[in-house]
Amino acid sequence: MDTIDFDILKTLQKNCRTPLTKIAARHGLSSNAIKFRISELEKSGVIRGYHVFPSLGIINSTRIFCTSSVQHPIAEKKLLSVLREIEQVSSVGFLLDGSMYLFGLVTSNAEIPPLRRKIKALEELSNIQFNIVKHEPRECMELQYHHFQILEELVRDVRSPISTIAKNCGMTRKHVSENINEMITNNAIFCTIDIDFLKGEHTLIILRIKWDPKNYSFTEILRRIESLFSELYWFNFISTSKSEFYIALYIPHIRDSFAIVQIVLDISGVTKVSVRVPIREYLFRHIEKEKLIELIEQNL
Repeated sequence: MDTIDFDILKTLQKNCRTPLTKIAARHGLSSNAIKFRISELEKSGVIRGYHVFPSLGIINSTRIFCTSSVQHPIAEKKLLSVLREIEQVSSVGFLLDGSMYLFGLVTSNAEIPPLRRKIKALEELSNIQFNIVKHEPRECMELQYHHFQILEELVRDVRSPISTIAKNCGMTRKHVSENINEMITNNAIFCTIDIDFLKGEHTLIILRIKWDPKNYSFTEILRRIESLFSELYWFNFISTSKSEFYIALYIPHIRDSFAIVQIVLDISGVTKVSVRVPIREYLFRHIEKEKLIELIEQNL
């Protein structure tokens, strides 16, 4: 993978309906060249799939990022089996040191207290920390009937041509295009891709960053980190709590992580940085997409 592949991944993650001509123009390439690169990313397993997800505000849900250590030696399959039975768990990551799991959950606000108790009661895990993801838009537009018609088509195939959606919905292509752009711009939906960085040639690292919340805001710290890394590496915010947050970086080599840690430590307000490297990830279910399908069925 090179810088062009990184740009393709970042672009498709933000909006997988982005025209190939737009990506090609940035790099002085043809659309067919970009199409070939995407095909190679799909064949290698880096791009796992294409999806449309609703914002958390639309489905009245909250995303939670959990970390936990293993209570005692346990077969990984057994732990995965236990977590798979919890319907709010969407994915699980296993860290290189073998002592920690990361897993994501999507749930309604009302379900958070009983869900905490349920997970804390698992005898296989210990030192469980729950971090509610706050760096996601909660305010979004109100969807109308015609929006749900379009969403129904996007759920079937998020890359479906405008002309096909227009025909199936009985709308003009202009109307469909304007409404899709409106929903994306107003954070109602996200047309995105699944990325499996563990299949790539580079290294995925997770940075756990602590900062001084008394003198610096989280937004200020994150903005500085984004300005440093977003153009160099694939960058993704994961979660935050009162005084720490996690970000993921996809870097050329693990040795680069030492320089990255030093760069982050030099940012005013950052007090501690630690690096984790996941070696396996298990994607159970797309909870947001499931909730979106339920919402569409209720409104059509």
